[in-house]
Amino acid sequence: MNALRRLGDRGPQRAVLLHPTVRRAVAMLLRLRFVPDAWRLSRPLRFLYDDLVGGCVGCHEISGTPHRLLLPHGRPFITLELVHDVFGAKEYEPPEPLATALPDAPAILDVGANVGAFAAFAVERWPGSTITCVEPDPTNLAILRSMNALNHLNLSVIDAGASNRAGSTRFRSGLGSGSYVDSSGDDTVDLIDIFPLLMSSDFVKMDIEGSEWPILRDPRLRLLEDVCFVIEYHRKGAPELPARQAAIDLFTRANFTTGFGHDNYWGHGILWAWKYA
Repeated sequence: MNALRRLGDRGPQRAVLLHPTVRRAVAMLLRLRFVPDAWRLSRPLRFLYDDLVGGCVGCHEISGTPHRLLLPHGRPFITLELVHDVFGAKEYEPPEPLATALPDAPAILDVGANVGAFAAFAVERWPGSTITCVEPDPTNLAILRSMNALNHLNLSVIDAGASNRAGSTRFRSGLGSGSYVDSSGDDTVDLIDIFPLLMSSDFVKMDIEGSEWPILRDPRLRLLEDVCFVIEYHRKGAPELPARQAAIDLFTRANFTTGFGHDNYWGHGILWAWKYA
């Protein structure tokens, strides 16, 4: 997708290559590579059928965890990408030496909890940890709460979007993991100032579709100590491009060390940042 964007910046082909219909078609083709991840689920063929037909939420067991996930259908293979990232690629498994720096039962903050896949992973990975989930999308939130009750996970769930200020904002919901703050969105969601929660956390996972940038630019980021972040950074809202370098620069200014992770074809990706005395 990055190559498509670069090609689209040149000449008359821009209008064609970056047309929303073309971009959606390319995105669908790219998502086909996640189809093998359906076999991480207890009912792979049923999942694929429901994903193509849409309009329901399926209950699935995932290899490697005793917990059952409630996975929404309707946007083909989007949910499979989530399964791949969390349970296949293990994007949120701390690399060494970060794994040994974390407490055995860390206080975990899941910012942009979606339907709870990372939370289910974290409960299994760090038994006895406390996990606080922050999620604004009404559909995701309902699934997350049901998953929490189904598995008796005792997650703390906050119905709000994360920001560096309290308030409210327009929001485009119903896009699964892709829901985002949008001034023309159909919903209004509450915002919380996330910094009090950040200051009491050992491990922060953050994936909030471009809303990370006000948080990373906030001078209070410098005040955080003894904490490890794993974030998905995005082109949307980035103070400069490439977005990875923008995230590295903001964390570095706040005296964090950064590394690991990767860019992907959308121009966003995963970055780890940590600060220990």
